[in-house]
Amino acid sequence: MKKLTTKQDDNSSFPESGELLNKIKAKLPFTGTLNKTNPNIHNILHTMGYSNTQKGLDTLEQFLSSCTIYDWLRSGHYDFRYNSKEFLKKLSSVLNINPDLYIHAINHYDILKNEYNKIKGCYIFVNTNFHRTSQPIFSLAFMENHRRLRPKKQELMFKTNKKVFEHISKRIKKHYQKTHGKLPMWGKIDNYHYHHFDGNTYIFDNNGCLLDSSHTISESRAILSIK
Repeated sequence: MKKLTTKQDDNSSFPESGELLNKIKAKLPFTGTLNKTNPNIHNILHTMGYSNTQKGLDTLEQFLSSCTIYDWLRSGHYDFRYNSKEFLKKLSSVLNINPDLYIHAINHYDILKNEYNKIKGCYIFVNTNFHRTSQPIFSLAFMENHRRLRPKKQELMFKTNKKVFEHISKRIKKHYQKTHGKLPMWGKIDNYHYHHFDGNTYIFDNNGCLLDSSHTISESRAILSIK
Protein backbone atom coordinates (compact mmCIF):
# COMPACT_ATOMS: atom_id res chain seq x y z
CA MET A 1 0.00 0.00 0.00
CA LYS A 2 1.21 3.48 -0.83
CA LYS A 3 2.23 5.70 2.04
CA LEU A 4 -0.55 7.95 3.28
CA THR A 5 -0.11 11.49 4.45
CA THR A 6 -1.96 12.60 7.55
CA LYS A 7 -2.91 16.10 6.58
CA GLN A 8 -6.62 15.73 6.11
CA ASP A 9 -7.18 18.69 3.82
CA ASP A 10 -4.40 17.60 1.45
CA ASN A 11 -5.50 15.90 -1.77
CA SER A 12 -2.25 13.90 -1.68
CA SER A 13 -3.84 11.85 1.09
CA PHE A 14 -5.36 9.96 -1.81
CA PRO A 15 -2.78 9.11 -4.48
CA GLU A 16 -5.52 8.48 -7.08
CA SER A 17 -8.16 10.94 -5.90
CA GLY A 18 -7.11 13.76 -8.23
CA GLU A 19 -6.96 11.41 -11.19
CA LEU A 20 -10.37 9.97 -10.35
CA LEU A 21 -12.05 13.37 -10.03
CA ASN A 22 -10.51 14.55 -13.31
CA LYS A 23 -11.63 11.41 -15.15
CA ILE A 24 -15.19 11.83 -13.91
CA LYS A 25 -15.30 15.51 -14.91
CA ALA A 26 -13.85 14.68 -18.33
CA LYS A 27 -16.77 12.33 -19.05
CA LEU A 28 -19.39 14.91 -18.12
CA PRO A 29 -20.46 18.15 -19.83
CA PHE A 30 -18.59 20.05 -17.18
CA THR A 31 -16.48 23.15 -17.83
CA GLY A 32 -16.40 24.73 -14.43
CA THR A 33 -20.18 24.49 -14.23
CA LEU A 34 -22.53 21.64 -15.04
CA ASN A 35 -24.61 21.87 -18.21
CA LYS A 36 -27.92 20.74 -16.76
CA THR A 37 -29.76 20.82 -20.07
CA ASN A 38 -27.41 18.36 -21.74
CA PRO A 39 -29.40 15.16 -22.48
CA ASN A 40 -26.37 13.02 -21.64
CA ILE A 41 -26.58 14.20 -18.02
CA HIS A 42 -30.19 13.10 -17.75
CA ASN A 43 -29.38 9.74 -19.33
CA ILE A 44 -26.56 9.21 -16.83
CA LEU A 45 -28.83 10.04 -13.90
CA HIS A 46 -31.59 7.76 -15.15
CA THR A 47 -29.05 4.96 -15.56
CA MET A 48 -27.96 5.60 -11.98
CA GLY A 49 -31.55 4.98 -10.90
CA TYR A 50 -32.79 8.51 -10.31
CA SER A 51 -36.48 8.80 -11.15
CA ASN A 52 -36.31 12.35 -9.83
CA THR A 53 -33.75 13.97 -12.14
CA GLN A 54 -33.63 17.18 -10.12
CA LYS A 55 -32.52 15.29 -7.04
CA GLY A 56 -29.78 13.62 -9.06
CA LEU A 57 -28.70 16.96 -10.53
CA ASP A 58 -28.48 18.52 -7.08
CA THR A 59 -26.30 15.68 -5.81
CA LEU A 60 -24.11 15.72 -8.91
CA GLU A 61 -23.59 19.47 -8.56
CA GLN A 62 -22.56 19.08 -4.93
CA PHE A 63 -20.20 16.27 -5.88
CA LEU A 64 -18.55 18.33 -8.63
CA SER A 65 -18.21 21.34 -6.31
CA SER A 66 -16.12 19.28 -3.89
CA CYS A 67 -12.45 20.24 -3.94
CA THR A 68 -11.34 16.63 -3.51
CA ILE A 69 -12.80 13.13 -3.39
CA TYR A 70 -11.98 13.18 0.31
CA ASP A 71 -14.15 16.27 0.82
CA TRP A 72 -17.04 14.51 -0.89
CA LEU A 73 -16.67 11.28 1.07
CA ARG A 74 -16.51 13.04 4.42
CA SER A 75 -19.47 15.30 3.60
CA GLY A 76 -21.90 12.63 4.78
CA HIS A 77 -24.19 13.51 1.87
CA TYR A 78 -27.36 11.44 1.50
CA ASP A 79 -30.15 12.15 -0.98
CA PHE A 80 -32.45 9.24 -0.05
CA ARG A 81 -31.02 7.32 -3.01
CA TYR A 82 -27.28 7.18 -2.34
CA ASN A 83 -24.88 8.19 0.38
CA SER A 84 -21.58 9.78 -0.63
CA LYS A 85 -19.73 6.46 -1.07
CA GLU A 86 -22.57 4.82 -2.99
CA PHE A 87 -22.93 7.82 -5.27
CA LEU A 88 -19.22 7.80 -6.10
CA LYS A 89 -19.30 4.07 -6.86
CA LYS A 90 -22.43 4.24 -9.00
CA LEU A 91 -21.40 7.35 -10.94
CA SER A 92 -17.94 5.89 -11.62
CA SER A 93 -19.48 2.60 -12.74
CA VAL A 94 -21.97 4.27 -15.11
CA LEU A 95 -19.15 6.37 -16.59
CA ASN A 96 -16.99 3.22 -17.05
CA ILE A 97 -14.27 4.49 -14.74
CA ASN A 98 -11.64 1.92 -13.73
CA PRO A 99 -13.05 0.36 -10.53
CA ASP A 100 -9.56 0.26 -9.01
CA LEU A 101 -9.58 4.06 -8.83
CA TYR A 102 -12.73 4.53 -6.77
CA ILE A 103 -12.21 1.39 -4.68
CA HIS A 104 -8.71 2.56 -3.79
CA ALA A 105 -9.93 6.09 -2.98
CA ILE A 106 -12.68 4.77 -0.71
CA ASN A 107 -10.29 2.36 1.02
CA HIS A 108 -7.85 5.20 1.68
CA TYR A 109 -10.66 7.35 3.04
CA ASP A 110 -11.74 4.55 5.40
CA ILE A 111 -8.18 4.12 6.64
CA LEU A 112 -7.83 7.84 7.36
CA LYS A 113 -11.26 8.04 8.98
CA ASN A 114 -10.54 5.07 11.25
CA GLU A 115 -7.19 6.54 12.25
CA TYR A 116 -8.77 9.92 12.94
CA ASN A 117 -11.52 8.35 15.05
CA LYS A 118 -8.85 6.48 16.99
CA ILE A 119 -6.94 9.60 18.00
CA LYS A 120 -9.70 12.23 18.24
CA GLY A 121 -10.17 11.64 21.98
CA CYS A 122 -6.50 12.23 22.80
CA TYR A 123 -5.70 15.28 24.91
CA ILE A 124 -3.33 16.65 27.54
CA PHE A 125 -4.74 17.66 30.90
CA VAL A 126 -2.76 20.35 32.69
CA ASN A 127 -2.85 19.28 36.33
CA THR A 128 -2.69 21.96 39.01
CA ASN A 129 -4.38 20.00 41.80
CA PHE A 130 -6.94 22.76 41.85
CA HIS A 131 -9.54 22.76 44.64
CA ARG A 132 -12.49 25.09 44.31
CA THR A 133 -13.16 27.54 47.11
CA SER A 134 -15.24 30.59 46.20
CA GLN A 135 -14.70 30.72 42.43
CA PRO A 136 -17.94 31.15 40.43
CA ILE A 137 -18.79 28.12 38.32
CA PHE A 138 -19.28 30.39 35.29
CA SER A 139 -15.68 31.62 35.57
CA LEU A 140 -14.37 28.08 35.98
CA ALA A 141 -16.28 26.86 32.93
CA PHE A 142 -14.98 29.81 30.91
CA MET A 143 -11.39 28.98 31.87
CA GLU A 144 -11.70 25.19 31.47
CA ASN A 145 -10.16 25.15 27.99
CA HIS A 146 -6.87 26.40 29.49
CA ARG A 147 -6.46 23.03 31.22
CA ARG A 148 -6.93 20.87 28.13
CA LEU A 149 -4.50 20.84 25.24
CA ARG A 150 -5.29 19.12 21.95
CA PRO A 151 -2.28 17.68 20.11
CA LYS A 152 -2.11 18.25 16.38
CA LYS A 153 -3.78 15.38 14.55
CA GLN A 154 -0.94 14.97 12.07
CA GLU A 155 1.45 14.42 14.97
CA LEU A 156 -0.55 11.42 16.17
CA MET A 157 -1.95 9.74 13.08
CA PHE A 158 -0.04 6.68 11.88
CA LYS A 159 2.69 7.35 14.43
CA THR A 160 4.37 4.89 16.79
CA ASN A 161 4.00 5.46 20.54
CA LYS A 162 7.62 6.61 20.60
CA LYS A 163 6.95 9.35 18.06
CA VAL A 164 3.71 10.35 19.75
CA PHE A 165 5.35 10.64 23.17
CA GLU A 166 8.18 12.68 21.68
CA HIS A 167 5.63 15.14 20.30
CA ILE A 168 3.70 15.24 23.60
CA SER A 169 6.95 15.88 25.48
CA LYS A 170 7.85 18.82 23.23
CA ARG A 171 4.34 20.23 23.48
CA ILE A 172 4.44 20.06 27.27
CA LYS A 173 7.84 21.75 27.52
CA LYS A 174 6.70 24.58 25.25
CA HIS A 175 3.48 25.00 27.18
CA TYR A 176 5.22 25.11 30.54
CA GLN A 177 7.72 27.67 29.30
CA LYS A 178 5.01 29.80 27.69
CA THR A 179 2.85 29.84 30.83
CA HIS A 180 5.81 30.15 33.20
CA GLY A 181 4.40 27.17 35.06
CA LYS A 182 1.14 28.79 36.09
CA LEU A 183 -2.40 28.97 34.71
CA PRO A 184 -4.76 31.88 35.39
CA MET A 185 -7.24 30.88 38.10
CA TRP A 186 -6.10 27.23 38.15
CA GLY A 187 -2.75 27.96 39.74
CA LYS A 188 0.71 26.36 39.65
CA ILE A 189 1.21 23.48 37.23
CA ASP A 190 2.18 20.23 38.98
CA ASN A 191 2.35 17.89 35.99
CA TYR A 192 0.59 16.88 32.79
CA HIS A 193 -1.74 13.93 32.09
CA TYR A 194 -1.71 12.74 28.50
CA HIS A 195 -4.76 10.65 27.52
CA HIS A 196 -3.59 8.25 24.83
CA PHE A 197 -5.66 6.29 22.31
CA ASP A 198 -4.74 3.02 24.02
CA GLY A 199 -7.01 4.01 26.91
CA ASN A 200 -4.16 4.76 29.32
CA THR A 201 -3.26 8.08 30.89
CA TYR A 202 0.45 8.93 30.90
CA ILE A 203 1.92 11.36 33.42
CA PHE A 204 4.65 13.78 32.31
CA ASP A 205 6.56 16.16 34.52
CA ASN A 206 6.98 19.83 33.71
CA ASN A 207 10.15 19.11 31.73
CA GLY A 208 8.24 16.79 29.41
CA CYS A 209 9.65 13.58 30.91
CA LEU A 210 7.36 10.55 31.04
CA LEU A 211 6.88 9.46 34.64
CA ASP A 212 4.10 6.89 34.84
CA SER A 213 0.93 5.50 33.28
CA SER A 214 -2.35 4.81 34.97
CA HIS A 215 -5.82 3.55 34.17
CA THR A 216 -7.55 5.45 36.97
CA ILE A 217 -6.55 9.09 37.11
CA SER A 218 -9.38 11.34 38.27
CA GLU A 219 -9.70 14.82 36.82
CA SER A 220 -12.25 17.52 37.54
CA ARG A 221 -14.03 19.40 34.81
CA ALA A 222 -15.92 22.65 35.05
CA ILE A 223 -19.01 22.78 32.84
CA LEU A 224 -21.98 25.09 32.58
CA SER A 225 -25.33 23.72 31.41
CA ILE A 226 -28.75 25.25 30.90
CA LYS A 227 -31.78 23.20 31.95
